[in-house]
Amino acid sequence: MTKTVKLQDAKANLSQLIRKVEAGDTVIVTQHGKPAARLLPIAPEEEQPIRIAIEAFRNIPKGDDIEFERDRTPWGDIELDFD
Repeated sequence: MTKTVKLQDAKANLSQLIRKVEAGDTVIVTQHGKPAARLLPIAPEEEQPIRIAIEAFRNIPKGDDIEFERDRTPWGDIELDFD
């Protein structure tokens, strides 16, 4: 279900609106009679890639024993065509 509220009412009742959104509703917030924002529930699958990325960064080995070699091959001439 979609509910539309004025910005002033949304600020005064934010906790109540968040509970509605958590229950699956969508809330449209209007400012001067025009839609300005949409509050939507976060789907669990939307959170998953972020958690995977965070865990991947946490598991990167820390240490000075990692060596990187720079490729010093010249790039050559770059032609830019603006036609």
